[in-house]
Amino acid sequence: AAPPSTGAVQVGGRPSVAVGISIAVNVSDPTVVRAWIANRRVQSGTVTISATSTPKLLAVVIAAAFAVDDPSTTTSLRGVPFSISIAGALAVNLTTTTVESALRRSNVTTDGVTVSAEDAGSITVVAGALAVTVNIAAMGTARAVGIGGSVAINDVDTTVDAVIEDTDVLATGAVTVSATSAPRIVAHTY
Repeated sequence: AAPPSTGAVQVGGRPSVAVGISIAVNVSDPTVVRAWIANRRVQSGTVTISATSTPKLLAVVIAAAFAVDDPSTTTSLRGVPFSISIAGALAVNLTTTTVESALRRSNVTTDGVTVSAEDAGSITVVAGALAVTVNIAAMGTARAVGIGGSVAINDVDTTVDAVIEDTDVLATGAVTVSATSAPRIVAHTY
């Protein structure tokens, strides 16, 4: 039997079996982004309070298994030599994000107020598995099986808040409060 390769194990030469497994698990620390004014008296041309989070996560997971065998030296299955290779790739990505923008318990005199919170994080995953089995038969019949599969699991837990709370606002212009959550997940599995 050939010596094992990195990420693959070959068990004996009779029958020829190769297994490749690759796993990546990413659990990000919770991201907290806050912007606020609290317990203040504010007189200003404009007041802008903005909190934005744009975390980016990239995961690439590849697994491969290669089995090559000469049927003349391989034990047969019901009289027919055989080889098998199995490859699997798994990517798991978990993120938690809190974004908060607030104007609280204050007195504000201004031309305009904008309070905004936005989460625009992204996860990009490429997961692939390749299983190749070659059974070299000089004469007769040989069986070769290759099985490959990949899975990507992504979970985004996001809380986004924008508030004006317990505050007197005297504004000659617009008062805008907005909260936007637009996480993006792109997963390619092969």
